[in-house]
Amino acid sequence: MGEPYSTTRTITGIRLVELLAPALGQDAALQAVRHACRLVGCSESELQREEAMKVLETVAEQPGLVGITGRFAKSRLLLQWK
Repeated sequence: MGEPYSTTRTITGIRLVELLAPALGQDAALQAVRHACRLVGCSESELQREEAMKVLETVAEQPGLVGITGRFAKSRLLLQWK
């Protein structure tokens, strides 16, 4: 049935990793999120919606599978927060 809409205003970095991990694997997803958080300048423990979207945008800018997966994860997150 899909994922329910979320009314929360924050998300954890671990949840972002979970969005990326099916395609990238846990380690690569964790590395991508940590790297993006450093570039954006935010904590991975709790991100505001805007920060989470910036992190996924940063991941989406990467070449290859990482970037493709980042774009799909960003779309999924937007749908959850719609």
